[in-house]
Amino acid sequence: MTKKTATNLLGLAILAFLLTFLTGGVNAIPFAGIKGFVVKDLHSTSAAIGYSFSVFMFGYLIGVIFNGIFIRFIKPKYTIYFAIIIYVIASLLLYSISSAFGLSSLMILMGFGIGVAYTIPNYIIVNSFEGKSRSSILNAGDFFYSVGGFAIPIISGLILSRGGSWIVVFLSLFIVLIIIAIITIITKFPNFTNSQKHDDKDFVPVVYSKWNLNVYLMIIMIFFYLMSYMGFSFWIISYLMKNFNVPIGYAVYGYSLFWIFYAIGCFISSFAVRVIKVHKYIMGSMCLAIVAYILLYFAGSAGFYCVAICILGFGCATVFSSSIGYGSQLIKTPSPMFISILLAGATVGSLVGETLSSYVQSAMGMSAVTVMSGIYMIIALLILSVIVIRNNRNPAES
Repeated sequence: MTKKTATNLLGLAILAFLLTFLTGGVNAIPFAGIKGFVVKDLHSTSAAIGYSFSVFMFGYLIGVIFNGIFIRFIKPKYTIYFAIIIYVIASLLLYSISSAFGLSSLMILMGFGIGVAYTIPNYIIVNSFEGKSRSSILNAGDFFYSVGGFAIPIISGLILSRGGSWIVVFLSLFIVLIIIAIITIITKFPNFTNSQKHDDKDFVPVVYSKWNLNVYLMIIMIFFYLMSYMGFSFWIISYLMKNFNVPIGYAVYGYSLFWIFYAIGCFISSFAVRVIKVHKYIMGSMCLAIVAYILLYFAGSAGFYCVAICILGFGCATVFSSSIGYGSQLIKTPSPMFISILLAGATVGSLVGETLSSYVQSAMGMSAVTVMSGIYMIIALLILSVIVIRNNRNPAES
């Protein structure tokens, strides 16, 4: 590998990390203490504003799927510029809205842009790195996602405590956007297209592999995995406050523990998967998460509950990004649409998990949510076991 190639790969990795940081940060903004300020400014209700923020995920899902097709015909640099422009426009238009409906419209638009942005790092890593390096870089990217998830609430607190507008929290990410734009300009991207005409005489069209049963099983596995921890984490704060009479400040800290240990787990796994087979690491992490659910179910104090939350965060940390890495090895040449569908499965899993957990919580209580979340993780583990057995018998074929 030449020095120029190594430098370009480093630039691609940094760009992927910044895009995942951006995605994690934007996803965390609605939970960063701004809802009360939005309710006041728009003269609305908490329920209406909560709904407005929730539709962000629908735009996000559309963006993820859309870019799986879009990236086949448009250079990745242009898709990044496209995502940046959408986020900038949606953020600035926040100053012009006067109702929850207006906020909903901009959240869908912003979600679409961030959905497009989030797919690109995964395309880049899967097409630029191979083997253990691919899984390692993907896990490092997931680490930066979680860093964005707990960095933005801190930034939000600083802005709001000094009298700043909640809209400035969205604008604070413009600094990251500028850095992303600069790196995008100076970095050479791998080719994702197989039909676009190029003037480059050295251009070689990409022929992507057909999907096999393992690919579809991986999509289902990721769906159940996201259903598990997203549905559960949605109720951590409420459970601590209601069952253990924990003040809101400490309950929020308990919720933060999940993401802190999620970040720690991602950081460790980015090195661990270089020496441990990725499917074994994923399965071990899932088993740890299942143990955490058992401890959460029997927790008799807030302290023990928080310890179990830490274990759950650590156990869940490796699964998503490592599954993308492992899933991309199930076929010889994975297409951008393959990555998009994996991400879409995760997004749908998050939406279904949060919605279904709300029903289970209202009908049977939080303990039932814990049990169901554990069952979803067990299902995900069983599906992964089938994939591993099938892949060992029939290695990836084009």
